[in-house]
Amino acid sequence: MKRNFLAKSFNKISESYDRYRPGYPLELIDYIIKTSKINKRSKILEIGCGTGKATALFLRKGFHVTAVEPGKNLIEAAQKNLNKYKEIDIVNKKFEAAKLKSDYYDLVFSASAFHWVDPEIGIKKLKNILKPEGYFAFFWSHTDYDHSEVWRKIKKVFQKYYHLNNFAATNNSHSNLALQKIKNSNFFNKIESRAFPVYGSIKLKDYFELIKTYSWIAVMNKKRQSEFIKELSDFLKKDLNIKRTNKLIIGRKR
Repeated sequence: MKRNFLAKSFNKISESYDRYRPGYPLELIDYIIKTSKINKRSKILEIGCGTGKATALFLRKGFHVTAVEPGKNLIEAAQKNLNKYKEIDIVNKKFEAAKLKSDYYDLVFSASAFHWVDPEIGIKKLKNILKPEGYFAFFWSHTDYDHSEVWRKIKKVFQKYYHLNNFAATNNSHSNLALQKIKNSNFFNKIESRAFPVYGSIKLKDYFELIKTYSWIAVMNKKRQSEFIKELSDFLKKDLNIKRTNKLIIGRKR
């Protein structure tokens, strides 16, 4: 299945993923904490901790987090990044396969990972493991492509290589599809979508390394990946101003 094939790409590039992928704003985490009303005794599960970028933000605030993560290399990176915290347990399993208690968790969160879960299994399992009126919080970091000439050119190259690799994803489809499937399940209420924008700049060489961590680019063969980067570098000559929108979907079990 294409989902599993792409998902496995991150474990092979764990060092680059950890170095070049952006983190998440504290404002987003604070909103989750406030909305879900979790406290230091709350049971919290993370789906797909990766290298621990979002995990650390909860641990820093004194919460205990149990995480499920299928990538062994990603777990090693997370353990290194989180080694000063004691309140963390990581289970080397896919969420779909992990043995988790029913009606147990006050909060289940996932950072740029829930779209890798099989929705036919994952949404029902989410409902089963949450306590009554427990919350889920899923969020993604999207790069916003504005209408400037440089971003139009970037988007055109991206679309060309999407087509060559038989991918049809759009930049914010992950969060939109997750929202639709969660609403359609009728397992949850008080569902809301919220955006947390972050503005900044990125060095050009770092931008090229960042996009190599996108799953559909990471799985390209070396020749095609080089052609892709070359096509971008033909017109990209300086650092980029960039806007990231961190999109949150949060809701409560009925």
